[in-house]
Amino acid sequence: MEYVVVRSTKSRNCYKYTNEESIKYTVDFDVTSHQLRHTYITNLLYAGVDPKTVQYLAGHKNSKTTMNIYAKVKYNKPEELFDVINDALHQRASD
Repeated sequence: MEYVVVRSTKSRNCYKYTNEESIKYTVDFDVTSHQLRHTYITNLLYAGVDPKTVQYLAGHKNSKTTMNIYAKVKYNKPEELFDVINDALHQRASD
C-alpha cells in the first residue's frame, strides 16, 4: 500500500458493472492494471511461491520468462548477500 500512496496523483472516477447496473466510485490514486499485475506477481515470489506456480498464474509460457522479468526484483539485492558471502568466504579461509 505504501507504493500506491507514494504514486498517488489525482482522484478519478471508475465504474463497476454489477447485475447490469453501473456503480460509480472514486479512487484517489493513479495506478494501472499492469502495475497491479506486476505487484501481484512480485508479491507471490516474495511470499515464496514456487516459480512454476507463479508462471502458471502469470500466464507465461514457461517459468524462464517469469524469472527473467521478476526474479531481479527479489533476487537482485546485493546488500542482502553481503553477510552470506562474507560468511562463506570466512568459512573457506578457516578450513
